[in-house]
Amino acid sequence: MIAERTQALHALHAEVFGVEPRAGRQTPAAPTAPNDLSDADLIDRAKRASNGARFAALWSGDASAYPSHSEADLALLARLSFWTGGDRVRMDRLFRCSGLYREKWDESHYDGDETYGEHSIALAVTGSRVFYRPTTVDTAGLRVRSAAAFGGGLVSVSASEAAGWLT
Repeated sequence: MIAERTQALHALHAEVFGVEPRAGRQTPAAPTAPNDLSDADLIDRAKRASNGARFAALWSGDASAYPSHSEADLALLARLSFWTGGDRVRMDRLFRCSGLYREKWDESHYDGDETYGEHSIALAVTGSRVFYRPTTVDTAGLRVRSAAAFGGGLVSVSASEAAGWLT
C-alpha cells in the first residue's frame, strides 16, 4: 500500500540535514518577452533553424516520428514555446494553423474544464527553459542577441561587452 508521507519525509530531511528541503523550482510566468516577428516570419525562421526539418514535419502534420499523436503535439508546442517566448495565446493561434490541429484541441479532458489544448500548452511552457530572442545589429555592426532567457532569468549582452570579448 502506498501512503502520503510528505510531512514525515520533510521532518526526516530536517533531522538529517538540519534544514527544510527547498521548494520545487518555480517556472517563470510566460511570456518572458514577446518578440515582434509576424507569425509568418516566426514559422519561416523555425523552419530554417538547425532543427527546422523536424519543426517543418510537425508543422505540416507529420506525427510519424513520435509514438503517439499527443506526443507529436507536445513536441510542436515545445518548439512554439521557444519561438514565441512562451506566449500561450500566440501558441494556441499558431497550433490551430498547423497540420497537427484536430477537434480534440478544444475538448475538455481535465478537471476544471481545462481543454486538451490548454493543458498541452501549459505543459510545454512549464517545460521551457530557453526562449528565442531575435538578433539585433548595433551601431558598430556587431550582431548580438538582445537577450536570451535561461531558467527564468534574462541574460543580456551589450554590444560593448561583446566587442570586448572579440579584442
